[in-house]
Amino acid sequence: MRWRNELYDAELIGVEELRGKVEAAMVRFRRKFYRVPGAPEEDLEQLALQLSHACEVELRASQDSLLEQHKTIANLLTINVKP
Repeated sequence: MRWRNELYDAELIGVEELRGKVEAAMVRFRRKFYRVPGAPEEDLEQLALQLSHACEVELRASQDSLLEQHKTIANLLTINVKP
């Protein structure tokens, strides 16, 4: 149970988008885990795989965004440093 709380209650800095795929997958997993009425029909293993995939997709998007920001900053610094 502790791992569930750490996963669900933790901040996924750099991964989770507000109302994104990770958040939706975590909600679906929680609903199934606690047997909330209207919970998904998939088993927990499938929901865990969906959550893992969502993390992978959002992390990749976050990394791409950070790389673009890095390039922009590097270009600005290069322009300002030229003799």
